[in-house]
Amino acid sequence: MNLTDNKYARVFTLCAMYFSQGMPFGFVTYLLASYMAGKGFDVKTVADLTAFSILPWAFKFVWGPLVDRFTIRSMGKRRPWIIFAQLCMMLTLAAMIFIPDLTENMKLLFALVFIANVFASMQDVAVDALAVDILEEKERAMVNGLMFGSASGGAAFCAYVLAKVMGHYDMKTAMAVQAAVLFGIMLLPILIRERDGEKLMPWTKGKAMGAEKQEISTSTSLFLQTVIKAFSIRSALIMLALCVVIKTAIELHIAYGSVYYIQNQGWKDVDFSAMRGIVELYTIAGCFIGGFLADKIGHKKIAIAATILFGSCYIYFGCNPQYWSNTFAVKIFFSAEGIIFGALSVSLFAMCMDISLPAVAGTQFTMYMAMMNLSSIIGKKLAGEFDKMMDYGEILIFWGVFQAVVISVLFLFINPKERKVLQTLQEQSKNL
Repeated sequence: MNLTDNKYARVFTLCAMYFSQGMPFGFVTYLLASYMAGKGFDVKTVADLTAFSILPWAFKFVWGPLVDRFTIRSMGKRRPWIIFAQLCMMLTLAAMIFIPDLTENMKLLFALVFIANVFASMQDVAVDALAVDILEEKERAMVNGLMFGSASGGAAFCAYVLAKVMGHYDMKTAMAVQAAVLFGIMLLPILIRERDGEKLMPWTKGKAMGAEKQEISTSTSLFLQTVIKAFSIRSALIMLALCVVIKTAIELHIAYGSVYYIQNQGWKDVDFSAMRGIVELYTIAGCFIGGFLADKIGHKKIAIAATILFGSCYIYFGCNPQYWSNTFAVKIFFSAEGIIFGALSVSLFAMCMDISLPAVAGTQFTMYMAMMNLSSIIGKKLAGEFDKMMDYGEILIFWGVFQAVVISVLFLFINPKERKVLQTLQEQSKNL
């Protein structure tokens, strides 16, 4: 079985790899954050840990050129990177099991969280590049919805299932279950080839298929020239700016909300984490809905509609403090947040693919995703600062306006057709 010729194999494999990427996020951002909030840690400490976990993702663009330029060709262009990164991520997270007390070994915890996410970000770059390589244009929005939804599924698994395991047993057992699931997912890229005729492992039979024909991978100077051209168009630069701010609001709210609801509204850490896990399921629904609508109506139109609706929800909830102590209302708000942001993310990912040059997709698309993760770090780091300046309602209103106005305006200036024009000019110049 191979990914290029089998649609179901490529969709399932891409989704499984995204599920595994979502697990470290759900573990740190929901389960571990709720665990720490329940132990009495303040907003700044919880936000710093979650921000630290995302830091490698902000610099994952360094992996793009390596993934594009180097590989074991006989095993596929992206697959060797995926297997290596998945293995290292699983082993690092498993190492946390041996920490005697997570809350008393913060430096070691921070270090392992960081290292695990270094390899998770590496795996993400390789998987994204693989998706650009093997997905047909008509598949992109829908499959992006499935992939992003799968990442939310991984986060939901850690937030809900592992919270239940932690509640019945302890944190170490929950971490052991996480490591076992990651190992199972790693078997997929080990057992499935990218293209027919390639090797499964370096010592098995097979040869390079298809990838050796891509001359961009064999010339560093040509590669760098193409990267510069890819980012020379206006839409590519505006997309970078957009990605830097797109997740600031939601990530600030995730970090701030964990402490606010547990320490101010009386939620138990296990209950809050489990609720966040259920919300991730709504995010999956948003991904599916957003992917379907984006294919039918247009990536850009859905992105603009979603970001305005997202900001409006923040403004409404921030203006109605009577809902903050109502458990049902809080669940509805978080669910709406998840659904809308799922739709927004899928349409944004599809737009990033639309304006990425295929020859350097691993680098260009990764740069966009890295800037989105930088946005997450900014949001989490700002949580502690806004905690000092504003109350909960004022924070929601401020970021709701920012989301609905600033971000929607940036979307208006992006034109995916610019990439197609650039690609056509490059192909014409090669034929001269």
